[in-house]
Amino acid sequence: MNQYRIRLSHSITNFLFNRFRFPGSKKIGRAISKILLPKFKPYNHYPTIYGFDLFLSPGEGEEIFRLGFYEPGTLAFMKKVLEPGDTFLDVGASIGLMSFYASKIIGNSGRVLTFEPVSKTFTHLTKSIKLNHSKNITPLQFALGNENTSLPINLDSACPSLATVKSNSTTETVQVRILDEVLSEQKISKVKLMKIDVEGFEAEVLSGAKKLLSDKNAPMLCIEFAPALIQSSNKFEAFEIIKSCNTYRFFQLKNSKDSISPLIEISDFGKFRADDNVFCIPENHLN
Repeated sequence: MNQYRIRLSHSITNFLFNRFRFPGSKKIGRAISKILLPKFKPYNHYPTIYGFDLFLSPGEGEEIFRLGFYEPGTLAFMKKVLEPGDTFLDVGASIGLMSFYASKIIGNSGRVLTFEPVSKTFTHLTKSIKLNHSKNITPLQFALGNENTSLPINLDSACPSLATVKSNSTTETVQVRILDEVLSEQKISKVKLMKIDVEGFEAEVLSGAKKLLSDKNAPMLCIEFAPALIQSSNKFEAFEIIKSCNTYRFFQLKNSKDSISPLIEISDFGKFRADDNVFCIPENHLN
């Protein structure tokens, strides 16, 4: 009965949020969801509207439980650009929503590399992989950075971060690797799309990926821009690294990552919408 009620609620919220929006439709959808859904129990698996189940953690996991979806604008972009046989990198995968979404698009001939360093999150991510029989996803339990090392990661916030560790933070020591070296080990020479959601550690990740970014087949990038979490005084260092490597142009969705809308090009980094995704697209992918 619960599965039926969850799927019914998700169908209604998807319709009211993404297919037939009108003033107040989101509020109505959430009210219906509250009536239909059972109590959320973290770290159990629940269905999504995308044809796969996930073990859901608190935070974004509860939002997926309530609605059945998350960041529909970002996923619509992924659906538009990914094709069977492509390679997708999910850097800072968390519960793996985007990994599983990409997995279904690219098929058995494609590959997903999923990077998640936090041990508890990684355990539930691997359980989701087994649950969905996702043979094209390779889970990797380490973070990415500009050197091979070990670092403490801050576990106190809903989204763990290597960039916000303080003396009183609850931490876990995680391994950090250089992406260019990882791709060589995995025998991957071409990547179509890389999503980066690392809570202020973006510049370090990209500094370890300059070979990939400088390639003639450089990937498209989807980067969560959260300037409040960046410790450097240069909030746009990550994008300057990208621009120095290749002929990248920069875009955001007109209506944010939370709704399906067209991409708008932004040439001035200072005009990026904070706490939203920036899509970095090299000339070879613009068509």
